[in-house]
Formats: sequence, C-alpha cells, structure tokens
Amino acid sequence: MSEDQIQQIINSNINKISLSFTSDNIEIKQEDEFNHLIINRKFYSEHKDLLDNVIKKIIISSKNREMTIAYGSLINDNLINSLCENDNIKIISLAKNNYYERYSLSKSHYDLFKAAKKEKIKTTFVDKELENNFDSLLEYNYEKSLLGFYSYKDLKGDHISLFSKIPEDKLYVLQYLGENTELSISTECNIKEILETLKKYNKTNKVKITADDKDKLNYELKQLGYFGGNDSNINNITVELPFIDRLRLPLNEYLEYEKLLYDMVEPAKNLSPFEKMVYAYDITKKFKKYRMPKKDNKNVVNMSYDEKLKIRSLSRDLYKILDNDYIVCVGFVNLLHDLLSKLGIDSISQSVDIDLARHKSIKQLRDNNKNWKELSPQEKYKLISQQVSYIPKDSFEGHRRLIVRIKDEKYGIDGIYISDPTWDNDYEYNSYAHIAMTERDVASSLSTVKIDDDFLPFSATSINEFNEMINRVLDNKKRRRIKEDKEQEEQENKKVSKKDIEIHDLIDFKGYFSDFFKRMEKIFPKEFNALVEKYPCISPKNVFSDIYSLSYLPQDFLEGLYEIAKLIVSKNNNSISDEVLRSAIEEVYKDVYEGGLKKEDLDKMFKDTEHYRTVEFIPSK
Repeated sequence: MSEDQIQQIINSNINKISLSFTSDNIEIKQEDEFNHLIINRKFYSEHKDLLDNVIKKIIISSKNREMTIAYGSLINDNLINSLCENDNIKIISLAKNNYYERYSLSKSHYDLFKAAKKEKIKTTFVDKELENNFDSLLEYNYEKSLLGFYSYKDLKGDHISLFSKIPEDKLYVLQYLGENTELSISTECNIKEILETLKKYNKTNKVKITADDKDKLNYELKQLGYFGGNDSNINNITVELPFIDRLRLPLNEYLEYEKLLYDMVEPAKNLSPFEKMVYAYDITKKFKKYRMPKKDNKNVVNMSYDEKLKIRSLSRDLYKILDNDYIVCVGFVNLLHDLLSKLGIDSISQSVDIDLARHKSIKQLRDNNKNWKELSPQEKYKLISQQVSYIPKDSFEGHRRLIVRIKDEKYGIDGIYISDPTWDNDYEYNSYAHIAMTERDVASSLSTVKIDDDFLPFSATSINEFNEMINRVLDNKKRRRIKEDKEQEEQENKKVSKKDIEIHDLIDFKGYFSDFFKRMEKIFPKEFNALVEKYPCISPKNVFSDIYSLSYLPQDFLEGLYEIAKLIVSKNNNSISDEVLRSAIEEVYKDVYEGGLKKEDLDKMFKDTEHYRTVEFIPSK
C-alpha cells in the first residue's frame, strides 16, 4: 500500500472496520451515513503490522462520535489505547453480535475506557469479573436479560411485573431495583424469598402482590410471621384482590381481614371434613339478610359503569360484605368458599340461571292464602304447579352457587355436592335444605336451572352424558364463533378465510379446556395432579401448546379426558342422608357451641329443612 492510499483511507472518515473473505484487499463502502472499511482477511494476515498501524491512525484522527470495530481479531491493546486517546469518540462497538470472532471486554480495558470518560461500550461478551458491574458505560449489562425479559435498565424503570418463581440463584438481581421502581408479583412467584431478599438488600420499593391464589399467599405470609404479629416494615406492600371492584389494600389491612376470617373458622379446625362444611354453612347462611344495595341507590340507572361496579361490589366482594349490610348470592358463595378453603375443603363457584317462576308463585300464594302454612306438601305443590303457569317464561335470572368436594371417612362421604346458602338464608326458618345437594336433588327441584356451559360437565352422572355435555359446550362455542365471523364479514365486507375459521375454532377449543382443567385442579387437586403425571397434556399450562399444528386429538388427551369423566361421574349423586346430616350438626354444636344443641332445637331445624324442601323440591323426594 502506498502512502497516498493510506492517507486516502485515513481521510475517509471511517466509522466501521471489519474483515471479509470476499472483499478486495481493501475497500470502503458507504452504509447510510457510515463509511465502512472492509479488509480482506488474507490481506490483513499478510500485512498485519501495517494495517494495525493504519487502523490506529484512522482511530486517532477520527472526528466521529461512534466507532465500530466489528471483529475480535482486530482488537488489541494498542487499538484500545487509540480509542481512549481520541476524545471525539464517545461510543465504541467492539465485535458486537460477532459470535465467531468474539471479543470479551476485560476489566483492564474497562478501566481504560472509564478513565477516558467514554459514554458507552457495546459488546456481546464481558469477562466474568464484569458480569455484575452495572455501570452505565457497559451496554452489555444494560441489555442482558436478568429476570425473564427484564434487563438492568428495566429494573431501574417505573415498574416491573413478575408472574413466575424467581430461581434461587437469580434472587440477588433484586438488589438492582431502582429506588422508585414498583415491583408487581403474582402468587405464582416465591413470595417469601422475594420479600426476604428485598429486606436483605434494604430495599423499600413498593411491592404489589396480586392475590389470585389467596391460600398460597397466606401460606407464604404465615412463613414470614406476618400473621403472628411480625408485621413491621410492611408499609410498602399492598395486596390486589381479583374482586368485582378490583381492590388494592395495604398489607396490614389485608391481614386484618384475613385474621377475621381465620378467627371465624378457628373453632372448627378439629372437626371432620363434613362437620367443617356444616359449620361454615351455618355461619354463611345466617351471616346477614339478603339485601341488594341498588334498592338504596335510586339513581343507579344514571350512574357510570365504574359507579355501578362499585355498587355491585358492595354485596358481592368478600371484604365489602364483611363491612356493610349488603349481601346477595355471589357474596354468600364467596364467603362460604373462603371459609371452606381455610378449613381445607375444596370448592369452585358455579354460575347458573334460575327460573324465578316458582319463587314468584310462592310469594303470590303466601300473600293471598292465609292458610298457606297449614297446607300439606302435596297441597302446596299442586297450588305452586298451577300458579307457575301464570308466570311469564322469560323470568330467568343469574345466580351463583358452589360445587363442593367432600370426602369424610367418619361419615362415609365421598362426592361433589351443590351448596346454595342463599336459599337457606331465612331468619324465620333454620334450614339446611340446600347444604349439599346432588344433581338428582337439583333435577327434582321445582326450579328450572340452566347451568353455564363452562360448568356443564361437572353435573354429568354418566360417561355418555359427560361426552354429550362436552360436545354441547363446544357446539355452542362454534355457533357463537360463526355468528361473530358473519358479523365481522358484514362490517369489513371481507370473507373470513377458512384458515382463520380453523384457527378460531382451535383457540376456542384450547381456551375452554384450559379453563375446565383449572377448575378440575381446584375441585380435585390430588386426583387431578395424579392424572396430570400420567397425561401431561391435560395440565392447564400444557394443554395444546402446539395447537396451530394440531390436526387431531392426541390419544393421551382422549384417555385423560375419559379418566376425568369417570372421576366426575363417580362423585355425583352420592346422597347424604338426613341421619348423617343430623349427626354432623349435633357434633358441630357439641364441639363448637357452648351448651350444645337441645333435641327440640335440632328437631325444629329438620322441620324447617323439610318446610323448605316442600317448596323447593318435589314432595316425593
């Protein structure tokens, strides 16, 4: 190379230097506003000293703010010194994204760049001693994934959310949280370890815990000693609850509500499972009189959506009903579910539509027939059946009840039952008519019940019925999807493709079974987890992970679904006799309530229960 050629290269305002097998000995290409010097690899190896000196002169004379050295074999101590000497160069890229001729930033080179007051060093690798150096100079550590997809710079932002467990060897990363960064964690996270790590590093960041699984959260908080009075230094922690009016409470307020609920069930902790059910049901059905807040808010029609939501939440959200005079069916179910959960009994909330014709008929007959109370069950049934025919047939209304799993060896009980404390909420009668109904009981009710599609298979009493219900659910979803696709076609004046229709069907299919298996996991935790070990594809997290390539249902999925059907069917219609119920009530009152229960009081309970059955169920029951 002649001196003129070298000087021409130096004067070309080079921004980037790299090597190539395919280039001429040396060439300059313009890339946007950059001038890229490309050196043939063989030519470089044959004239290394000369070309290193040329590169040094390019760097020293450069007036550019940023310089890129694209290949690790070009980098040496002299080149690093040259970059440090030029005050114009503030941003340096060294073999960034070059995995074949890599360069790893060393501590000695970092010290030189730091002393030269460079702004940013871009590399793909750093030496081990720099891995936890989060100086803003090192772009590598700013970009490197530390927690999930979060990098160091993200940890310094306004907010980060974590949805799964932080590995033990990654917990130290929490020390890099910015002073004002809010940390959101779910109950899928290892909450205890996270809070302990924050305390270890004296971090007082705001922490929001989303309590989708309150049992797990309470377990973790108990491990931390917060339920035992160790509630210092928790002013920065809040809990968000998935209520209708999504509620965010300071942790100390959350603990107060939970301590109140734990105190409610404390007397029952040594009872058998069915006795615990009786105890929790007894508290719930007598908790307060059914009352809707909208009757006290005459302007509800003119309210905004958020205002209506707050009104609705007063009678439904668990903590709201603890503090006011309102409660409706959702509130009764939420309270019973929580008390049962604290007593170790599994349950899931179920949505249904109830035909109100029977209730309207009874009210009319009570109001207009002075001898109503003296009539026999058969006479009442006849009058109710006649009166129902005068009630409009569009009087269905949404309702909430509970599906409860009870397994109690003491009483020989092993089944799933429908529990509906709303219907026994009557201070004139002390009834247990709806504490643990089977599907046969519900079918013999004078009320017509429409079960929400999502819960339909839980009512199956045979394998064929289960299969029919699953098919009915999927057919209903398909019909809704076809209607939505037609509406989309009309709005966009464009036909929905066959491929899109297939994808929509698969998404509906996956969504339904994912939710169905989550409910199975809640109501049958032990049995379902054993099935998941045998058929991993039925795990709510795994179901049809490759759904877009699915052309048929895998055999193990069908086998797993068949085992689920057998489990549900085997637990339905295992009736609990009045003798067993009576015995359990006696035990509860003997163990929990001072003085126990007098025979005449127990007799009255069952007289009241029979009274409700005469108006709720067909008398032959």
